Amino acid sequence: MLGVSFKVVRRAASLLRGWLAAIAVFAALLGVAAPAGAAIKLRFPSGFELAEFSSLRCKVDGRGFTATGKDTGWRLTVRIYSFDGFHTYHVDYGAEGNADFFARTTSNSILFSNVIKPEIEGPPELTLGGGIGFPGGKGKLGIGYALAYRAGHFDQQASLVGRAPCSYPRPPRGPHR
Repeated sequence: MLGVSFKVVRRAASLLRGWLAAIAVFAALLGVAAPAGAAIKLRFPSGFELAEFSSLRCKVDGRGFTATGKDTGWRLTVRIYSFDGFHTYHVDYGAEGNADFFARTTSNSILFSNVIKPEIEGPPELTLGGGIGFPGGKGKLGIGYALAYRAGHFDQQASLVGRAPCSYPRPPRGPHR
């Protein structure tokens, strides 16, 4: 062979997939050309769709911002801890960042998340992470994360990309006068 190991080729292919998905990430965050039935989609790199989250329940409280969504057999939780407004937030690899997401089956048997890092030599960050944004304000959440690893199965990755409308709880009514 050319003296290139399979690991190096696999890493380069993952990096290329990550860069291509990053373009989709920023398009989703900026609100570029989203169809009317837009949703946040969890997909394998092959394009096979695992889940589609078409609406989210969102809230802002003293702990930050939280959005949750459901699809048949799947749940999505997105958190921004130091939330200071409806703008764009970077999503890092690992649990050290300001924002996290968890896409898991309802049985908790499969989990994809930005907090999961593969146990490999060298830097696990094959992409630059991703982002969460609010195109047009608080009414929609956009997320783009090109390469999320599956807990316990680092050979399986998925992307989480798209936009979905947010619904917020109604503020409590005060006493009637």
